[in-house]
Amino acid sequence: MTRRRRMKVDERLVPLRREAVHTVEVDGEAVLLDEDSGRFHLLNATGALLWVCFDGASSIGEIVTDISDELGTPRELVLADTLAIVRHLASEGLLANVEPAPRKAGAGAPVETHLDPPTAKPTDSRFVPEPPNT
Repeated sequence: MTRRRRMKVDERLVPLRREAVHTVEVDGEAVLLDEDSGRFHLLNATGALLWVCFDGASSIGEIVTDISDELGTPRELVLADTLAIVRHLASEGLLANVEPAPRKAGAGAPVETHLDPPTAKPTDSRFVPEPPNT
């Protein structure tokens, strides 16, 4: 087991997924099950892409550069979004090599990123704008 310690989340961090966190990918997103806490976590497409990169071999800076180059997105935006996601995952205790910081009130809210697609419109057939009366 990798020893977790409180670390500064910056470009030098080499994130590593905890072994007790299981992943199922669904339509480009991911559902994580933290076996230790019994909690589920939903990652959007951006979070799911990053999650698979957290193999303990590449630093955040290396991951950000690769994604920025591949997507043609400014590196500063990718870095800001990536750091926000890593901090969120660390606060949830999902990374093996980063001890979660003490939780603050309101923690656990979804992380909004610049790379996320716009919110689905009610015209999307997968969503019902108002629930039917039953």
